[in-house]
Amino acid sequence: MTALPAQCANFAPTGTLIGYGDEASFGHVPLGFAFPMAGSAGTGTWTHFRACSNGWLVLTDGVNASGIMGPNNHGSIAQNYPSSLYGGPIAVPRIAPYWNNLVALPSLAPDSGVWVDSSNAGVSTKILWRNVVDYTAAGGGPLKSFQVELFATGVIQFSYSFGMNYDAGGTKYVGVSAGNGTLAPAGSDLFPGGVASGTVAMHQLFTVPGTFDLGGRTLTFTPVAGGLQQTVSCGLLPASHTPYGSGCYAPSPMTLGAAPAPVSTPVAGTLCAWTQSNVPEAAPGFGVRVGATIFSLSQDLPGTSLAFLGMPGCAAHIGSLDLMVAFVGTSETLVTPLAIPAGVPYGVRLFAQSVALVVPHSLPGGNNAFGAVVSNGVASFISSQ
Repeated sequence: MTALPAQCANFAPTGTLIGYGDEASFGHVPLGFAFPMAGSAGTGTWTHFRACSNGWLVLTDGVNASGIMGPNNHGSIAQNYPSSLYGGPIAVPRIAPYWNNLVALPSLAPDSGVWVDSSNAGVSTKILWRNVVDYTAAGGGPLKSFQVELFATGVIQFSYSFGMNYDAGGTKYVGVSAGNGTLAPAGSDLFPGGVASGTVAMHQLFTVPGTFDLGGRTLTFTPVAGGLQQTVSCGLLPASHTPYGSGCYAPSPMTLGAAPAPVSTPVAGTLCAWTQSNVPEAAPGFGVRVGATIFSLSQDLPGTSLAFLGMPGCAAHIGSLDLMVAFVGTSETLVTPLAIPAGVPYGVRLFAQSVALVVPHSLPGGNNAFGAVVSNGVASFISSQ
């Protein structure tokens, strides 16, 4: 298992992939609420956003995005300039958690891209840049993830993966602006925090590789009297199991869940149970169910179709086969126990998916030549609490 030291956000991708690429932008994507921002042009609230692979987003009304940065723009704080953090008159608000020349492509990691999670309906929306890299001519480089969470109250949070740094390329821009030609202030030092401004305008520039000191941290920008108050925090996330993807076949696909939470402290671990439900018989009328729970250290969130194996309608939701535990029984619900040992470092992630054997072509429609079905995936986040 690979350890991930303490950080402020769980960067396992959830929600919907809205796009990936090099110099690519996406939207208008609905926020699910009206986001207020003092000093912004025209309207005081915004309902949508556009995001770019280069680490910025702008707020929109769902139709117009006046005077925004181009997808091939790599950062600026120039005054009254459309491709700047501060924009010109009538420019829409800009939010830049890590703006420069970035690349988000499936060749870097299966889940590389820009994701949106609106599951906290009416309260907040998260926009996640997952497994992206600083651009280099050679390609590749250290993967990094970072996130913006917009709250209906007007609060903005930036969160960064542990160890994230400025690895290559030009200056990195981190900041928030109401746009609309807001006067650009002097740069701030956003860590250790405590920065205040009288307008919605705040930024820091990172000009030297290796100096990005926000990795593993969360920055919170709180609206106060037409301006912003900025703070830094970082807390441990609780242990959790999160289902993702789907099993096959409808209307009663095999499902996988897990409990209790995978807590690991220096002196004690947790015995967890991965529960397979709707497990099919190995042969019609046979009464016995046979299969395995597969554990992996990597995730395939979009899911890879298994049609090439003769399992159309089924998808792989794990990226590798690192441990396989067989199960057999007569019930449609079967349990795979696995002990999380003591001393597992905070932030380790484990992914699981189950497979059950059936007679080839025995399913309705006879379209499963391989003779197996699979469940959804479960992502487990190990923590000390």
